[in-house]
Amino acid sequence: MLKEFKEFAMRGNVVDMAVGIIIGAAFGTIVKSLVADVIMPPIGLLLGNVDFSNLFIVLKQGAVEGSFATVAEAQKAGAVTLNYGLFANTIISFIIVAFSVFLLIRALNKLQREEEAPPEEEVAPPVMEPPVEEEVGAPSRVDELLEGLEAKPRDYQARLELARLYGGEQDWASALAHYEKLVSARRLLPEVVGDLETMAEEDVERARVYQLLGDAHMQQDQLDKALEMYRLARESLTKR
Repeated sequence: MLKEFKEFAMRGNVVDMAVGIIIGAAFGTIVKSLVADVIMPPIGLLLGNVDFSNLFIVLKQGAVEGSFATVAEAQKAGAVTLNYGLFANTIISFIIVAFSVFLLIRALNKLQREEEAPPEEEVAPPVMEPPVEEEVGAPSRVDELLEGLEAKPRDYQARLELARLYGGEQDWASALAHYEKLVSARRLLPEVVGDLETMAEEDVERARVYQLLGDAHMQQDQLDKALEMYRLARESLTKR
């Protein structure tokens, strides 16, 4: 039991409460003196030498009837009094204490917010990377394919890649020129037809694209499709 009492008495909350009570009692004495000895005398002087601590109303006379100069005299005579002057002093004391506690709590909250605020991270200046120098005179993929086709004109796989590269750059004339040579490559016809159909949907050189599609279908012995493509090619030329 003694051990439990020791643990209770040494708790942080109990010790803090004891310190608060002691300081509060001392502070109350200071406030009481401030009100009674500093604040109220000048106010009483301005109101005609009025002593607030002795302002009261006799509700009932005591054993000795008469008028009393102070509250102490009235209470000594057994009179029942309404001490509104002392009550005014108490209200002023309460206001001072409440305002002092408010200032204290406000300062503590400000310190707590400053402690909880995360430190501002220093933003490192951006690192300027040196510009990448392009290799002067380095051959592009298009140049490599063109050089290869000069040596091997029947390399249809390379020609298909070159046609698609030109299409990606929207150089439709160069792309269609290579697709025209690919129409005779039966092995790549499905891919060629797929690319040409995509170009037709995007409204790119439709008359020539339909013409090449008709030639491709003829190579695949698809006469009906070929005739349909030729008809669309003629209509595209008529609409120009």
